[in-house]
Amino acid sequence: MMNTFVIAAALALVSTGKETDDFINAASGKIAISTEDLPSTASELGKLLKPAATKRDAYRVEGDKSWSFNLVAVLKREAKTPTVHVVFYDKDDKEALKKFAPVRAVEVNPAAHNKVLNVPSIEVTADQGFVGGKTYIVRVTELDNNREVDLDDTLLTLTPPPASQGA
Repeated sequence: MMNTFVIAAALALVSTGKETDDFINAASGKIAISTEDLPSTASELGKLLKPAATKRDAYRVEGDKSWSFNLVAVLKREAKTPTVHVVFYDKDDKEALKKFAPVRAVEVNPAAHNKVLNVPSIEVTADQGFVGGKTYIVRVTELDNNREVDLDDTLLTLTPPPASQGA
């Protein structure tokens, strides 16, 4: 079952200078995941996206049975449809990947003519089927003739919080 959030969210940063274009172009097709507040200026966005341009390992988010984070994606191209989805696939579930059956999907309405997608306050939980210690493929997709088109992707590992340091 698809969980749906309708978020009229796209980062209100307009690419006006070469420096902004450089980090947006370098991060094209990439997703950045952070537990910190989302950027509100071009320089903050650059600091978040610069590592995403070359990141190969999974992002890690700590939690017990609930994991919260923010997501920024620089789409490979502008979405053709008014709605895109952030989908989460269990990396080890090959059958679900074949059938396009994500653990969860979040519906997002990006701003028109904007390749930067900002999705704040995503929460995934054990009740939704997520498991600590597992790695998930996170994709931004759109449907084109009932076919899922991948606009961005990354990996996300959900980890338990660090053990409390007892007295």
